[in-house]
Amino acid sequence: MQKNADTQMMLAVFDLCGTLFRCNTLFAFGRWACRRSFAVWLADSAPAKLFDMIFPSVRFRRRLFLFAIRRFDDRELAFLSLRFCRDLLPKYARENAIELLSALQKKGWTTLLITAAPDFLAKNIARMLGFSEWRASEYKNGVLTVDLTGDKLRIVKEYGPWEKLYAVTDNRSDLPLLRTANYRRIYCRRYHKWWLERFPKEEVFSD
Repeated sequence: MQKNADTQMMLAVFDLCGTLFRCNTLFAFGRWACRRSFAVWLADSAPAKLFDMIFPSVRFRRRLFLFAIRRFDDRELAFLSLRFCRDLLPKYARENAIELLSALQKKGWTTLLITAAPDFLAKNIARMLGFSEWRASEYKNGVLTVDLTGDKLRIVKEYGPWEKLYAVTDNRSDLPLLRTANYRRIYCRRYHKWWLERFPKEEVFSD
């Protein structure tokens, strides 16, 4: 949704995993949809978690979960993702983030979901939460053909100009977006001190 040059807006950008929901949505979906998969078992094993800590750029565990769901064709994946988002995902909801989203929507903000999670999950969640627009990584046959990790600011610039920008995330890779924003809400389970060295404490939530 490209705005006209003479149109300004209040734009609120939300991350998904770890922000609106206290989980990695792909991982949670994979565990639910592929309970007996060896790839899922391996992804949740201690060696895989250690490998991800040592070599985070490889995204080894994510590759395993994507491999596990490769068994589903597009029709099956659409059906399963809808069931998951409707019936299972709400238990992971971060209520105060969703309350903030709702409050901004009522005040007339344009709300944009940008996530590195796969599109087959993001589109259902965006619809469920009433987002104005959404962008997500593109999934096809067990791989992400487009990966939006760390790419939020570039995407946000496509939606300009904005009068005010609100960024809500838990990702350190979103630092460029947060520095651009007029308002911020940052959720952190880890790196609390790291965030507080960069942003006011009233913008950092450790719940």
